[in-house]
Amino acid sequence: MNASLRIAALALLGLAGCGTLEEGAQSVGLTNPFAREATSANRYGPAPAPPPPPVDDWTAANFQAWSPNTPDYLLYPGDQIDISVPSAPELSRQVIIGPDGRFNFPYAGAVMAANRSTPDVEASLSSALSRDLRRPYVEISPIGFGSQKILVLGEVGQPGMYDLPGPMGALEAIALAGGFADSADRGDVSIIRRAANGRPMRREVDLAATLRGVEGGDYDVLVRYDIVFVPRSGLAGAGIFMQQVRDLIPFNIGFSYALGDDYERVQTNASIP
Repeated sequence: MNASLRIAALALLGLAGCGTLEEGAQSVGLTNPFAREATSANRYGPAPAPPPPPVDDWTAANFQAWSPNTPDYLLYPGDQIDISVPSAPELSRQVIIGPDGRFNFPYAGAVMAANRSTPDVEASLSSALSRDLRRPYVEISPIGFGSQKILVLGEVGQPGMYDLPGPMGALEAIALAGGFADSADRGDVSIIRRAANGRPMRREVDLAATLRGVEGGDYDVLVRYDIVFVPRSGLAGAGIFMQQVRDLIPFNIGFSYALGDDYERVQTNASIP
């Protein structure tokens, strides 16, 4: 039987009351050349199991252990430093680190300073000056600091990015952000900080105890780029945290926590003007 006759027979069998064209075709030994072959799994077997629920990114986030050791201060654009060269005092001067993370210095040219400690910059500058000076010795001291930002997110009056006006803890930062919302869990506030290796660290603090002035409160000072997150009662606020980060940071700033040591990457992924 050629293809045209097969198709006509299938149509007639279907009109004659067979449940489906395939059933009618099978009753007379015909096959439907246009029917896709179905597997037993999706036609006759049980329905496939639903996908597992999404993992809570907040609780499963890859935070490394909190280190109480404060890393060396790293220089940033906008910081002002005093550079002393005792062996060539005419070179001593004060400079401001530029937006690209560098400063210019005689006989050394552009020197990368951002995201580096002062001893590291001292060594680089001494090495550069040694091409023209004999055994140069360099001392660098920060004397002014560029903008120091923190993020306060979650159940607070005005979530956002704030300047650090001076030494302050999480409780003062929350006060800057309008205080706790009624739904805030004051006893389970999270502090997120970038470690020396660029990875995020997280610790939970009991600001309810801090408010009461009892043992167990938190009085540590925040540092540049810290994130203070106040959850709802129960940590169902992870979605709020991520949404606020997206809303508040439409551009790249220094709150990226996977940067490494190369400032070119820092500037590309996380520079603050």
